[in-house]
Amino acid sequence: MEGDDDDDDDDACPLLDGDFVLVKYKRGLRFLACIREHDDVADNTVRINPLGRKNLSCGANDLVSVSPYPPEQKEGQPKETLHKAIKVVFQAINEEGLEDFEGDIAKTFLEPYYFNVGGNFDMGRPVTTGVLIRSNAAMTDGWFKIKEILGPNGKKLDYATVSWTSEGHPENTILELDPVPISMEDGEGEYFKRRSGTRMEHCSYHHSDSYYLITL
Repeated sequence: MEGDDDDDDDDACPLLDGDFVLVKYKRGLRFLACIREHDDVADNTVRINPLGRKNLSCGANDLVSVSPYPPEQKEGQPKETLHKAIKVVFQAINEEGLEDFEGDIAKTFLEPYYFNVGGNFDMGRPVTTGVLIRSNAAMTDGWFKIKEILGPNGKKLDYATVSWTSEGHPENTILELDPVPISMEDGEGEYFKRRSGTRMEHCSYHHSDSYYLITL
């Protein structure tokens, strides 16, 4: 996608460093992400990390949609809000290094991934129902699927951010592990497709002429 070299007006782009965006691809695949301005990415492209590319099943030169989240309220429609998650329930992928792990999986893998991430995720790390995450700890790659996100009053959410104030704080998001693990095939679901041998780094997007690093 070609950008407009004559348009240097930063106000033309509503997306700012640290904003949350909804990244969408084909077949309804999507995730909530945080953007970072990045000097090493060409105009009209985004660089999506490997985890994000796996969740979208997208590759180099694929076109993705990037839009602010929550979106602006439209007349006659309810306003969408990005809530802090009260609880996030995960399912472990049992054949991806966790089948023989005997420690506390939530404390070893999930809490370091989501808690105390200020500076990278000042507003809390984003979570999306149904996506996969990968956390490396204890010399093990742990894979998980986000099974459910619960917000205020127990409402199920598609998207939220994880809240962490300090160790043991009552307002911290509860990170709960479902006792029943699943296979990677079940975790990926019917729409995920592996692209072995493909180097996937940059995707075009049609929001503006700026460039971003997308972090899940």
